[in-house]
Amino acid sequence: VLRVIYRDDLSTWQPPIISLKKLPAFVKTVFGRVEAVKKVNMDHLLAQLKYRQIEQGPWVVGFSDIFREWIRRAKQVYLDYAAAFPNATFTVRKEADRNVLFRQFLDQAQANNLSNRLDWYTYLFSPLKRLQQYPLLLKEVLKHSHVENEEKANLQTALDEVTAVVHECDAKLDEENKKVEMAELHIKLFLRPGMEKVELQLDHLGRELIFQGDLQRAGANRFTWLETRAILFDHYLVLAKTVIHRDSAGQKRKEIYDVSKLVSSPSLCLPAVHY
Repeated sequence: VLRVIYRDDLSTWQPPIISLKKLPAFVKTVFGRVEAVKKVNMDHLLAQLKYRQIEQGPWVVGFSDIFREWIRRAKQVYLDYAAAFPNATFTVRKEADRNVLFRQFLDQAQANNLSNRLDWYTYLFSPLKRLQQYPLLLKEVLKHSHVENEEKANLQTALDEVTAVVHECDAKLDEENKKVEMAELHIKLFLRPGMEKVELQLDHLGRELIFQGDLQRAGANRFTWLETRAILFDHYLVLAKTVIHRDSAGQKRKEIYDVSKLVSSPSLCLPAVHY
């Protein structure tokens, strides 16, 4: 589904949904790691399991050696996929925000019978989700391995090695998600004219997003509450008004965080900007 319905159809669609000048870079950013995942699984997991099934079936002695060899070869492939995943999803969302034809393409792909009505994110995340499922499957096999032998010990080792790669991928995802989150805020935050003194510098090395979320704050009187987006960086507290821009059909097109003024407060240890 990911390779054919999304990547290949997008690449060959006529007339192009994304300009020909941008399309190669877009496809590489979003789908560039997919083939490597498929290849490492086809060559070192599926092929080896099928051969073991033919060689020993219907009852196999074990398969821990296959999983240990596979995860050794697959580790870097999955780490690369995890590192690229946050930027890939950000690239898709950004294009969907500004390109109505691309949004229609995503809807059409989701409606395809082969997609089971699951969205693009589900399929883009599916390699990492499958990796997360392997420890659960290996645990289940281990639970039903009642004979204490070398294969059972090796199966535990295989489980530990696969689990370690899952944890590394989770850590890489978290690290890259923080970078993408900062890039997204750099686009969404709108500082009104006259706020030149505010230097958010979100692209600076070491800049840290500590917290963001929605809250309510008191309005002009005690009966009024205003919805507010609170964003705490390591150097600024930002309180913004969420503004949704919609297209002619009333669909959400773009979301921005409107910030109107700089305030200093003795109760705050950081400078604050808010609307």
